Amino acid sequence: MMVPKSCPVCGCPESLKEVHGGMDWLMCANCPAAIPYAWTATDVLKETNPEITPAIIDVLAERQRQVTVEGWTPEHDDTHENGDMARAAACYALTAAGFPAEYVGFWFWPWLKFWKPTTPRRDLVKAGALILAEIQRLDRLKAGTQGND
Repeated sequence: MMVPKSCPVCGCPESLKEVHGGMDWLMCANCPAAIPYAWTATDVLKETNPEITPAIIDVLAERQRQVTVEGWTPEHDDTHENGDMARAAACYALTAAGFPAEYVGFWFWPWLKFWKPTTPRRDLVKAGALILAEIQRLDRLKAGTQGND
């Protein structure tokens, strides 16, 4: 896990220090936050923002998984054009809505592989993460930072 540069609870820059005691922790010098190294950003969100629903956490966790496990980094995403990621998201959403996966995948899936529909909820989570990735790509393109993340 990448150690955050600022406290995810209060936002204090450079306020985290390591504490050891059977488990490695990050402690904030300015607020009562204590964060185990093993926590992910989605875990911190869940603990610090009770209004964030499991659906939001699942979409963010899926996007994090796509980057860390699958290797679909911003640099990789920046190589996609013509709405490929938006089309992929639409495919998962259509399957979740009951359209037959074999037809959706054959006619609309933008790549030759990686089509893995499962359950309606899981497919919507994947769709949400792909939409997030496409929005981030468009934002980088507009800002002129595509490929510079």
